[in-house]
Amino acid sequence: MICYTIGHSDRNFTEFIKIIKSLNIDCIMDIRSDSLILKPELCQYFKHNLKLRLNMEGINWIDINEIIEEKKNIEFLLESEKYNEGINMIVDGIKRKHKIGILSFEKDPSICLRGLLLGRSLSEQGIHIMHIIDSNKYVSQSYIDDRIYEEYKKTNIKSNKFRYEGIV
Repeated sequence: MICYTIGHSDRNFTEFIKIIKSLNIDCIMDIRSDSLILKPELCQYFKHNLKLRLNMEGINWIDINEIIEEKKNIEFLLESEKYNEGINMIVDGIKRKHKIGILSFEKDPSICLRGLLLGRSLSEQGIHIMHIIDSNKYVSQSYIDDRIYEEYKKTNIKSNKFRYEGIV
């Protein structure tokens, strides 16, 4: 079972559609905040515009940003009923043979809740996560986890906030 994630960032909309169609994604689950303010040149990614355009392409669009509404408190979020219902909804959709893409703004999943949180939660449910970087570049959740860990080590060793045994 597989789930894709994609961040639109300033990606060309035609490229975005081409990528998700090439992977036969039939449902986009949008985790972007309702308060996200997009530049006018990204108006095709406004939620109402995106839903209409995806529906015209035969792709379902579901707004699931409410499952991550408590973004500032990750521990609370992981224990919340809404979050776990949202994860179960994604897993159920995949089990019903839907090809799901989770959408957010950030292109880089290592700095986004797709990679920091949702990908890990779905992986724990046995879902293989593929983060779409570009039209021909994808990275796994384990790659993102390793990248986050390496960045964490570098940052904390340099700032002396964290010491590994044997490292001065």
